[in-house]
Amino acid sequence: DARLTPSPAVALYVERWPLVALRRAREGESRETQRALPPRLATPQGWLLLREPGGVRQIPLEPLETELLSLLRAMTVREALGRLEASCAQAERATLPARAQRWLADGVARGVWCGMT
Repeated sequence: DARLTPSPAVALYVERWPLVALRRAREGESRETQRALPPRLATPQGWLLLREPGGVRQIPLEPLETELLSLLRAMTVREALGRLEASCAQAERATLPARAQRWLADGVARGVWCGMT
């Protein structure tokens, strides 16, 4: 029944256009260089943005991982896991507990959470 407290150095970003890839492609280019906007993504892509001493690191997330991180910002761990399980496809439910445990452990290792209440 604990609530995780997100770190202020972390943001969850969901893109519908491949803006992270576009930004990476433009690194080192002058601002005057023009590029065509890539096509819209077929499915949204979640990213974890981590502020670090050297800049901002972008980590791609699986769709259910993105959903879990979003749910954890608004509800308890128990509620978030229950809502995630209810929303996922039947075929994914067998692997969900192990995957959710890995995502939570990764979040702790990356510094996504700075505490819990």
